[in-house]
Amino acid sequence: MGLWRKITTRRMASIIFYLNLLDFATDYCYLWSKPFLNNIIHNIAIASAFAATGGIFIFMIFGFIFDTTLKVRIFRSQVYVQEQVIKDFKETMTLCIHFIFKTALEIPISKNKALYRVSMLLHVTLESFPELVIQCINNSRMNLWNEPLSIISVTVSSLMIILALLVTIKTDKHFL
Repeated sequence: MGLWRKITTRRMASIIFYLNLLDFATDYCYLWSKPFLNNIIHNIAIASAFAATGGIFIFMIFGFIFDTTLKVRIFRSQVYVQEQVIKDFKETMTLCIHFIFKTALEIPISKNKALYRVSMLLHVTLESFPELVIQCINNSRMNLWNEPLSIISVTVSSLMIILALLVTIKTDKHFL
């Protein structure tokens, strides 16, 4: 029980940041260097890898545009000021970068632990778990288990899933 209390999200954050970069790198290397069972599985793997980065980026930018449109055009609760829109857009881009690279604990906003938890769960849902399943099936069918990149990629994806579960448990007030 004492070890469980010593594990904090702040202590795990730097490990998760570098493991996240390693996860992206190994998954993209696996995508472009390994043969796949067929084109459908290869295309699903590519979509999963890009959804974890590009999907989150598109989602946050769309949310920013939608929010601005609602406030300025629909409800007229805010006056359009170009400087303010540019400033808000830059803040959204910064938040997006923190969200993708799992560094949300470093930004001074309220609810940064919740944002960190969501970014970890989205990473697992959109990238790590689908890639893990695809790579395990592909490695088994193509006999790629003896290659180092295959083993490293599956191991890193598994570690990201385990760490995401730890972050979820440690940052959820109902589990504490």
